[in-house]
Amino acid sequence: MDLGHIDTLQAGLVGAKQQFSHVSLSKAAREKFGADTAAYHEAFRMMLHQSLAESVKLEAAVLKGDAAAAKKSVSALITMRNDGHDLFRDDD
Repeated sequence: MDLGHIDTLQAGLVGAKQQFSHVSLSKAAREKFGADTAAYHEAFRMMLHQSLAESVKLEAAVLKGDAAAAKKSVSALITMRNDGHDLFRDDD
């Protein structure tokens, strides 16, 4: 894995935190959080925080040359992305 790709991922996650106020509730988020926008905002930011933390683990694994740990982090990040998109993004 290229460190530049990890940098791009991390920048995207930080950027998403900055753009969050412009994100409308998805259908799944409305079903889960209803009118509780505070809970929605907390869950969205925590998902980004967890993804960013996992990307740091991935970076450390790549720097150490630990392919097994890197693969584990990539798998975790894919799961986080899929779960986050399922909850926070409408595909229409």
